[in-house]
Amino acid sequence: MNEKQTNTKTVKSLLNLAHKSINQGDISGVLESLAASGFLSGVKFRLQKKRGDNVLSFEIDECVAKAIDEACNAATSGHSIRNLSSWLWKTADYATRSIWKNEYGKRKKLPEDTQITATNEYETQE
Repeated sequence: MNEKQTNTKTVKSLLNLAHKSINQGDISGVLESLAASGFLSGVKFRLQKKRGDNVLSFEIDECVAKAIDEACNAATSGHSIRNLSSWLWKTADYATRSIWKNEYGKRKKLPEDTQITATNEYETQE
């Protein structure tokens, strides 16, 4: 067996472990397996290629994190997840599509020289 086949087997076994862990409610096992498999990096890379410059990198990170949260919440609420990798991909993809449709359009409407400043809404005015 060559190195590529060994790596593929390792990734598949880690994804299988993550799938078993989520259905057993072992959230730390899910996170460890997903991180070790490189699956989350692959999802981020595919989303960046798919959305291009329309969705920012940190927004993609947030979408992937929300997908993991939703899967973990569903599993701990008693829902069975048949295919964890599909669940994560579809959830993260849907979230980035929503950002692209809703937020990117607003960004494009702003003139290039527009400066956006943040304000602290809790600041007391004197």
